[in-house]
Amino acid sequence: MTSTPSQTQQTTFPLTSLENSYHHVPIRLVLSRCLLSNVLGIPLFIEKCILYIEEHGLSTEGLYRISGYKNQVELVINKLIQDPNYDLNLLQIPASAVATAFKDMMRKLNEPILSLEQFDDCQTLTIDQLREQNFSPLKKALLRTSDLKYRTNKFIFKHLY
Repeated sequence: MTSTPSQTQQTTFPLTSLENSYHHVPIRLVLSRCLLSNVLGIPLFIEKCILYIEEHGLSTEGLYRISGYKNQVELVINKLIQDPNYDLNLLQIPASAVATAFKDMMRKLNEPILSLEQFDDCQTLTIDQLREQNFSPLKKALLRTSDLKYRTNKFIFKHLY
């Protein structure tokens, strides 16, 4: 049985399909429709990827700069689409593949988790300036987002810091 393009785009998976293979049209992830972590209240794919990276890849040079192998990246994405609770440790793959999958999924979001206006507000600040001001400019920018985006940004920034 084949599916029509409209059936393919209305997938009920928590992450939805990342690509419509029938037309090769990218499909966007809707942040508010992603399955959320019970503990942190952030999209589960973000929590899973970052926790895996922190456990297996913090000492990896160029972790976010060097791409993972395409087949491993696709495997991570497919596993998380099929089951957002999937234990990535079962894959036994390098953290670079999970980091690349994380970046790819973030690019697929239907809207940025930090708007361009908010990004511009923070872009010129150095880490020293942020520390001197107790990160208040960043906090102010994040408070102008939804609760979901605030929690998600906070989790990602803690990971990157």
